[in-house]
Order: sequence, then C-alpha cells, then structure tokens
Amino acid sequence: MNRVPDLSTVERIQAQHAPDPVAATDGTVVGASPEIAAIVKSIDSVFSSQIDLRDKLAARLQTEGYRVMVNRDFGKAKVDIWAEQGDARLAVEVRYKTALLKTIFNGSHIHLKNQSAQDISRYDFLKDIAKLESIVLQRPGTKGYAVLITNDRNYWQKPARMSPVDEDFRIHQGRIIQGQLSWNNASGGTTENREETIGLQGQYLLNWEPYMTLGTGKNEFFQMLIVEV
Repeated sequence: MNRVPDLSTVERIQAQHAPDPVAATDGTVVGASPEIAAIVKSIDSVFSSQIDLRDKLAARLQTEGYRVMVNRDFGKAKVDIWAEQGDARLAVEVRYKTALLKTIFNGSHIHLKNQSAQDISRYDFLKDIAKLESIVLQRPGTKGYAVLITNDRNYWQKPARMSPVDEDFRIHQGRIIQGQLSWNNASGGTTENREETIGLQGQYLLNWEPYMTLGTGKNEFFQMLIVEV
C-alpha cells in the first residue's frame, strides 16, 4: 500500500521519537547553522546509499549558487564535498547509516539494509570531524560540516547502559564530544584500520534534528546530525 503520512501524523511521530533540543552557554559549538540544515532537509529524499546522499547534497548546493567539487583532494585527505560561493567556502563530509526498512513511499519501493556496526560508524563520523578541523585550520574562513543521516535510533538515543569499549565514540543527543577519544579494550576485529585515537580540538554539543518521516512503522523516522567545525 502506498502510504503518505498526513501532517498531524508526521508531527506526532517527530514529537515521540525526536530527542529534546539542547543548548549551551559556555562556548561549546551546538549543531550547525540553520542555512546548511535547511539545505540538507530540502533534499527530502530517501537515499539509496552514502554516495547518493553525497551527490544529491552536492547538486542541491549547486542550485543554491555554489561551485561544487566532490572528492576534493587535500593531499593526504579527501573531502566528500567542497563548495565555494564568493568568499564562502564549505567542506562537507557525509555519512548515511540505515536500519532495516521495507516500505512504499510516494509510489516508490524503499528497501534499506540493516548495516549495524554502529560502533565503527560512530568512530568514522568522529574521525570526519577531526579531519574537518584540520582542513578548516589550514584554510581560514572555511566552514566544515560533518553530516550524518540515519533511521537507526541506536545513534541518537542514549543507551540504557554504556559499553566501556566504545563509550568515547557515542554520539547520542545532548552528548558533548571533545579531547582524546579512544577504544577501551576493543577486539582487533572491531578496531582494524581504526586503531588510532581521535583528537578533537573543539568542543561540540550534539543536537539531532528530524530529517524525514515516511510513516508510523518501525525505522520509518529519519534523523540528521550536523556538526559545524
């Protein structure tokens, strides 16, 4: 059945599942600028892959007047999206993580795999922030954005019990990330190619926002986390 939720249903689902907003008064960076959040939300699409997200965001930035490059090479590092408009320069890293979902939305069949491995994915997202810090530091005036979109609530919900193995890499709503982040006695299979401690120069208060709601079923609510560097 082709299901398109009405506005009242969408608002109810968002109120039920979306975490409470957070605020900081000590200079901690909270979320991202309204402009970039609005641009991401305006895509209004369920992505087939992380590359699909990258390409659709790059195309949307182009419609906003930016000159865009994907996979911009910065020596030892690459950035998913590099965008320029006048004096404005943006460096954007994207992540798209999915929980199992099979549904029909606006006449299209949606089939997303259960990717799991949340601990590794959190590490990669935080590594993106560290990479963006380095790029922004070397290019004054540049703004960096780490973007994560998911329908897996294990990312934005605080767990009932924290695992000491990957506690440093948790990115649930309201968490402040800063300093040195490392594994704690994790298995070699988990940390393979990810052994390095992540060092963050800034302090970031994580604030998840609703991205898209497909319906009332399991995993049909998508959230986005955008960290501005």
